[in-house]
Amino acid sequence: MVLFIGLPDLCDWRGRNCDRKVKDSNVGRMSNEARMSEAAKEDRSKIATSKQASAASGVHSASLEQFGYVWNESGQLRCKKTDAPYQFDAYNGDKAKNQERYEALGDLITEVIYDKLEAAGCKRIFVPVEASEDDPRGFFFATDDAWDNKVGLAVLIHGSGAVRAGQWARRLIINESLEAGSQLPYIDQFKRRGFGVVVLNTNLNRAPDSQGKLQYIEGNARPEEHGVYVWRHFILKAKAPRIVVVAHSAGGCVAQTIARTFEDDFVERVAAVCLTDSMHSSPLDERTQSAWWKHMLNVSQNWVTSCRPVGAREKRRFGGVLCASAGTPTHEETSWKAMGSVFEFIDERTSKPVGNGSERGASNDLPLKKARSEEETDESSNGVDASDDGFEVLGSTIADE
Repeated sequence: MVLFIGLPDLCDWRGRNCDRKVKDSNVGRMSNEARMSEAAKEDRSKIATSKQASAASGVHSASLEQFGYVWNESGQLRCKKTDAPYQFDAYNGDKAKNQERYEALGDLITEVIYDKLEAAGCKRIFVPVEASEDDPRGFFFATDDAWDNKVGLAVLIHGSGAVRAGQWARRLIINESLEAGSQLPYIDQFKRRGFGVVVLNTNLNRAPDSQGKLQYIEGNARPEEHGVYVWRHFILKAKAPRIVVVAHSAGGCVAQTIARTFEDDFVERVAAVCLTDSMHSSPLDERTQSAWWKHMLNVSQNWVTSCRPVGAREKRRFGGVLCASAGTPTHEETSWKAMGSVFEFIDERTSKPVGNGSERGASNDLPLKKARSEEETDESSNGVDASDDGFEVLGSTIADE
């Protein structure tokens, strides 16, 4: 776990210090600044109004419309007036104001995705379980059948930074589409296969107390703590005979902590661990003796950044986990671009018995279907997003072990 020390702070630093100097203009400088200031005030007013409307109605898509954007039929974010994609530079090169606007939109996107998770049949489950409404609480999502499903259970784990439950990459949701950046396509594919689904929310570590002051959430103050808490109090009791874990970037670190903490359950029931450009560490002192690590090597594959075709074999990393190309050199696109290959791997892995899963009353006859591959390839560089930036460079340059 030492590998990740300081990386979230790096993400925050990059987000806060992304060239906030305002470009000067020799002609009409004061009038331009005044005009941009008024525009910024107008946007902040829209944001405040939309948040109030959101709190009152619970319909966050309406607040997104008040911000000036809607989803088209393809799940792409478009300007309500012009049907144009999101434009980062709304303030004539003022990166600080543009970034502020982008972050505000990102906050709305988080709420929109929460709504879409619920529309997809996932319910919000609050943690810790004993907390009252006045206590700082977090939450994750799960389908109604997650705890009683006897076919299988899927656990989705996002990366670090600004992303929350239901998101792989906020930048892709804003600049590409819901299909590219959200976890909704994965949820759909697992439901088609008869699986229950759990969507972790590992970056929601603080919440307001009864006085409105942000406090760390008990038992969920760090991403790894949240993963362990949900597994201990919910997943450990689930009836699923086989579990599939899909983890992006720093989510691999959470998956590894879960595997180490619940070694017996991990070895008995986890049929596949699908990592997308994961940054899990390599337990040098446990490689030859820990059952969980041996099982990890047997059931895992890491789809890494690469210009080679998706699924092409890549050199092993981090102590020997099997690696394949995600079909993209861009870190945050790996879950999107590799999805077809990921589900081919899942179908192959879940067609085999795992551990003593039969003791939980399940059949190995799974309703398997092939997942469609994702082929859209547009890139966008708008906005500096803290969601996974700290891992993009490392994921591309770290030496093979």
